[in-house]
Amino acid sequence: MNTRLSILLVPVAAMLLASAVLVHATAFRWVDEHGRVHYSDTMPAGQARLGYAIYDAHGRQIKVVEPAKTEAERVAAQQQVALAVEHERRDRVLLATFTSEDDLEVARGERLAGLDAALALEQEKLAELQQQQTALEAQVASYEAEQEGVPAEEAATRLESVQASIIEIQASLTVKQAQKQVVEEAFTSDLARYRELKGLPAP
Repeated sequence: MNTRLSILLVPVAAMLLASAVLVHATAFRWVDEHGRVHYSDTMPAGQARLGYAIYDAHGRQIKVVEPAKTEAERVAAQQQVALAVEHERRDRVLLATFTSEDDLEVARGERLAGLDAALALEQEKLAELQQQQTALEAQVASYEAEQEGVPAEEAATRLESVQASIIEIQASLTVKQAQKQVVEEAFTSDLARYRELKGLPAP
Protein backbone atom coordinates (compact mmCIF):
# COMPACT_ATOMS: atom_id res chain seq x y z
CA MET A 1 0.00 0.00 0.00
CA ASN A 2 2.78 2.38 0.90
CA THR A 3 4.64 1.52 -2.29
CA ARG A 4 1.60 2.16 -4.46
CA LEU A 5 0.98 5.44 -2.65
CA SER A 6 4.55 6.48 -3.24
CA ILE A 7 4.27 5.68 -6.93
CA LEU A 8 1.12 7.78 -7.17
CA LEU A 9 2.70 10.68 -5.33
CA VAL A 10 5.76 10.92 -7.56
CA PRO A 11 3.94 12.49 -10.55
CA VAL A 12 2.07 14.81 -8.21
CA ALA A 13 5.32 15.98 -6.64
CA ALA A 14 6.85 16.48 -10.06
CA MET A 15 3.87 18.59 -11.14
CA LEU A 16 4.07 20.67 -8.01
CA LEU A 17 7.80 21.19 -8.54
CA ALA A 18 7.23 22.19 -12.15
CA SER A 19 4.50 24.59 -11.08
CA ALA A 20 6.81 26.15 -8.49
CA VAL A 21 9.55 26.57 -11.08
CA LEU A 22 7.04 28.09 -13.50
CA VAL A 23 5.75 30.53 -10.89
CA HIS A 24 9.29 31.66 -10.12
CA ALA A 25 10.43 31.74 -13.72
CA THR A 26 11.61 35.13 -14.99
CA ALA A 27 12.05 36.70 -18.38
CA PHE A 28 14.45 39.42 -19.41
CA ARG A 29 13.62 42.25 -21.78
CA TRP A 30 16.31 44.40 -23.32
CA VAL A 31 16.94 46.65 -26.29
CA ASP A 32 20.11 46.04 -28.26
CA GLU A 33 22.40 48.64 -29.77
CA HIS A 34 20.30 48.70 -32.92
CA GLY A 35 17.06 49.47 -31.09
CA ARG A 36 15.61 45.97 -31.39
CA VAL A 37 13.63 44.59 -28.42
CA HIS A 38 14.50 41.10 -27.17
CA TYR A 39 12.95 38.72 -24.63
CA SER A 40 14.76 35.73 -23.16
CA ASP A 41 15.00 33.61 -20.03
CA THR A 42 18.72 34.41 -19.83
CA MET A 43 20.57 37.69 -20.03
CA PRO A 44 23.49 37.95 -22.47
CA ALA A 45 26.61 38.92 -20.56
CA GLY A 46 27.54 41.78 -22.83
CA GLN A 47 24.03 43.24 -22.84
CA ALA A 48 23.72 44.01 -19.14
CA ARG A 49 25.62 47.30 -19.49
CA LEU A 50 22.85 48.62 -21.79
CA GLY A 51 20.16 48.01 -19.17
CA TYR A 52 17.27 45.58 -19.00
CA ALA A 53 13.99 44.75 -17.30
CA ILE A 54 12.95 41.54 -15.50
CA TYR A 55 9.41 40.14 -15.66
CA ASP A 56 7.81 37.37 -13.62
CA ALA A 57 5.87 34.41 -15.00
CA HIS A 58 2.72 36.53 -15.13
CA GLY A 59 4.33 39.21 -17.28
CA ARG A 60 4.64 41.72 -14.47
CA GLN A 61 7.72 43.89 -14.36
CA ILE A 62 9.56 43.22 -11.14
CA LYS A 63 12.87 45.01 -11.66
CA VAL A 64 14.54 47.52 -13.96
CA VAL A 65 18.30 47.78 -14.27
CA GLU A 66 19.38 51.11 -15.72
CA PRO A 67 22.11 51.28 -18.38
CA ALA A 68 25.64 51.76 -17.11
CA LYS A 69 26.62 55.43 -17.15
CA THR A 70 29.30 56.67 -19.50
CA GLU A 71 32.32 58.50 -18.11
CA ALA A 72 30.79 61.82 -19.16
CA GLU A 73 27.51 60.93 -17.44
CA ARG A 74 29.33 59.92 -14.26
CA VAL A 75 31.25 63.18 -14.23
CA ALA A 76 28.03 65.15 -14.83
CA ALA A 77 26.30 63.29 -11.99
CA GLN A 78 29.20 64.04 -9.64
CA GLN A 79 29.09 67.69 -10.62
CA GLN A 80 25.35 67.82 -9.92
CA VAL A 81 25.88 66.32 -6.48
CA ALA A 82 28.69 68.78 -5.76
CA LEU A 83 26.50 71.66 -6.93
CA ALA A 84 23.62 70.54 -4.71
CA VAL A 85 25.98 70.32 -1.72
CA GLU A 86 27.30 73.81 -2.46
CA HIS A 87 23.76 75.21 -2.71
CA GLU A 88 22.89 73.69 0.66
CA ARG A 89 26.05 75.19 2.17
CA ARG A 90 25.24 78.64 0.75
CA ASP A 91 21.71 78.41 2.14
CA ARG A 92 23.03 77.64 5.61
CA VAL A 93 25.51 80.52 5.44
CA LEU A 94 22.82 82.89 4.17
CA LEU A 95 20.44 82.05 7.01
CA ALA A 96 23.20 82.15 9.61
CA THR A 97 24.60 85.50 8.42
CA PHE A 98 21.42 87.53 7.99
CA THR A 99 18.46 87.69 10.34
CA SER A 100 16.23 89.81 8.10
CA GLU A 101 15.87 91.36 4.65
CA ASP A 102 17.03 94.65 6.14
CA ASP A 103 20.34 93.06 7.14
CA LEU A 104 20.86 92.02 3.53
CA GLU A 105 19.99 95.46 2.23
CA VAL A 106 22.41 97.10 4.65
CA ALA A 107 25.20 94.71 3.70
CA ARG A 108 24.56 95.34 0.01
CA GLY A 109 24.60 99.10 0.53
CA GLU A 110 27.90 98.99 2.43
CA ARG A 111 29.57 96.74 -0.14
CA LEU A 112 28.43 98.85 -3.09
CA ALA A 113 29.42 102.06 -1.32
CA GLY A 114 32.94 100.71 -0.88
CA LEU A 115 33.15 99.79 -4.56
CA ASP A 116 31.78 103.18 -5.59
CA ALA A 117 34.44 104.93 -3.47
CA ALA A 118 37.18 102.85 -5.10
CA LEU A 119 35.79 103.64 -8.55
CA ALA A 120 35.66 107.35 -7.76
CA LEU A 121 39.28 107.32 -6.60
CA GLU A 122 40.41 105.55 -9.77
CA GLN A 123 38.47 108.03 -11.92
CA GLU A 124 40.16 110.95 -10.16
CA LYS A 125 43.57 109.40 -10.83
CA LEU A 126 42.61 108.86 -14.45
CA ALA A 127 41.52 112.49 -14.86
CA GLU A 128 44.83 113.72 -13.39
CA LEU A 129 46.85 111.45 -15.66
CA GLN A 130 44.90 112.57 -18.70
CA GLN A 131 45.68 116.20 -17.83
CA GLN A 132 49.36 115.31 -17.51
CA GLN A 133 49.19 113.54 -20.85
CA THR A 134 47.75 116.61 -22.53
CA ALA A 135 50.43 118.85 -21.02
CA LEU A 136 53.27 116.50 -21.95
CA GLU A 137 51.98 116.11 -25.49
CA ALA A 138 52.11 119.91 -25.80
CA GLN A 139 55.64 120.00 -24.38
CA VAL A 140 56.88 117.34 -26.76
CA ALA A 141 55.36 119.17 -29.72
CA SER A 142 56.91 122.47 -28.57
CA TYR A 143 60.39 121.00 -28.04
CA GLU A 144 60.29 119.24 -31.37
CA ALA A 145 59.22 122.46 -33.09
CA GLU A 146 62.15 124.29 -31.51
CA GLN A 147 64.41 121.33 -32.29
CA GLU A 148 65.42 120.89 -28.67
CA GLY A 149 66.32 117.19 -28.80
CA VAL A 150 67.16 116.36 -25.18
CA PRO A 151 64.14 118.08 -23.56
CA ALA A 152 61.89 116.57 -26.21
CA GLU A 153 63.20 113.06 -25.47
CA GLU A 154 62.78 113.55 -21.73
CA ALA A 155 59.24 114.81 -22.17
CA ALA A 156 58.47 111.92 -24.53
CA THR A 157 59.72 109.42 -21.92
CA ARG A 158 57.50 110.97 -19.23
CA LEU A 159 54.61 110.93 -21.69
CA GLU A 160 55.08 107.20 -22.34
CA SER A 161 55.08 106.56 -18.57
CA VAL A 162 51.88 108.55 -18.11
CA GLN A 163 50.22 106.78 -21.02
CA ALA A 164 51.15 103.38 -19.53
CA SER A 165 49.63 104.47 -16.19
CA ILE A 166 46.46 105.55 -17.97
CA ILE A 167 46.12 102.11 -19.55
CA GLU A 168 46.56 100.47 -16.13
CA ILE A 169 43.97 102.72 -14.51
CA GLN A 170 41.48 102.09 -17.31
CA ALA A 171 41.97 98.33 -16.93
CA SER A 172 41.49 98.65 -13.18
CA LEU A 173 38.29 100.63 -13.69
CA THR A 174 36.96 97.94 -16.00
CA VAL A 175 37.68 95.26 -13.39
CA LYS A 176 36.07 97.23 -10.56
CA GLN A 177 32.97 97.97 -12.64
CA ALA A 178 32.64 94.26 -13.40
CA GLN A 179 33.07 93.48 -9.70
CA LYS A 180 30.32 95.92 -8.84
CA GLN A 181 27.96 94.27 -11.30
CA VAL A 182 28.76 90.84 -9.87
CA VAL A 183 28.11 92.08 -6.35
CA GLU A 184 24.79 93.63 -7.34
CA GLU A 185 23.67 90.43 -9.06
CA ALA A 186 24.84 88.27 -6.14
CA PHE A 187 22.94 90.33 -3.56
CA THR A 188 19.83 90.34 -5.73
CA SER A 189 20.04 86.57 -5.99
CA ASP A 190 20.74 86.16 -2.27
CA LEU A 191 17.81 88.36 -1.36
CA ALA A 192 15.43 86.38 -3.55
CA ARG A 193 16.74 83.10 -2.11
CA TYR A 194 16.49 84.43 1.45
CA ARG A 195 12.84 85.30 0.89
CA GLU A 196 12.24 81.86 -0.56
CA LEU A 197 13.87 80.10 2.38
CA LYS A 198 11.96 82.22 4.87
CA GLY A 199 8.68 81.97 2.97
CA LEU A 200 8.50 85.74 2.56
CA PRO A 201 6.54 87.38 -0.25
CA ALA A 202 8.37 89.20 -3.01
CA PRO A 203 8.11 93.00 -2.80
